[in-house]
Amino acid sequence: MSKPFQFKQFIIHQERAAFKVGTDSAVLGAWAGISGALRILDIGTGTGLLALMCAQRNTSAIIRGIEQDALSVSDAEMNFSASPWSPRLQVIQGDVLSFPDKQFKFDYFICNPPYFLDSLKSPDTRKSDARHTETGWFEALVSLLDQQAAEEAVFGAVMPEALFMKLDFLFKKQAWHLIRSRKVLPGPGKNRTRILAEWGRTPNAECKEPDLYIRNATGNYSEEYLELLRDFYLFIP
Repeated sequence: MSKPFQFKQFIIHQERAAFKVGTDSAVLGAWAGISGALRILDIGTGTGLLALMCAQRNTSAIIRGIEQDALSVSDAEMNFSASPWSPRLQVIQGDVLSFPDKQFKFDYFICNPPYFLDSLKSPDTRKSDARHTETGWFEALVSLLDQQAAEEAVFGAVMPEALFMKLDFLFKKQAWHLIRSRKVLPGPGKNRTRILAEWGRTPNAECKEPDLYIRNATGNYSEEYLELLRDFYLFIP
């Protein structure tokens, strides 16, 4: 059984969730450009980590998390209720492609998406559901976002490079534009690259930020990583 993960301003209970607290989500939650958003949707909320990080950083946004896995929903509900921002947080059990309120428009969509496309699945079916997806899912997601988005909405996600290229192509077909991106690498010489990226309807010159290394050449956490997560991790003074 996984122990709760204590952050500076909230706690994540993750005993039942299919996926636990991870670096990808933590980096995305600290990086995402949510400061002006009034309504945020966390797609595949899991334990609720991204929603809680958004609530800490944005003191006025109404935040909904949607999640298919019932046990993960239970953890998210507990984490939302125990947080200082519970009145602004709600978790919905269901598939984002069947979002129940078609009239509700969001300013920001945040997601650590499933990224194994049609690949060999884990025997753990809950983990497979959380990290695998079938052909057509992302096409349907991008189409849904276009329907649920406020005029100047932004979609922010963390993903491998192959999925980044796929999403960039799909968003361009919907006349959305890449507005901001940053590569995340474990350390110098390491090749497990993730991409932080944001797309929006409003055309902007893309801001390609310097690569973010989790650790430096000596194996210690980099100053850039520590600064990004300073408001969240207890071990960073």
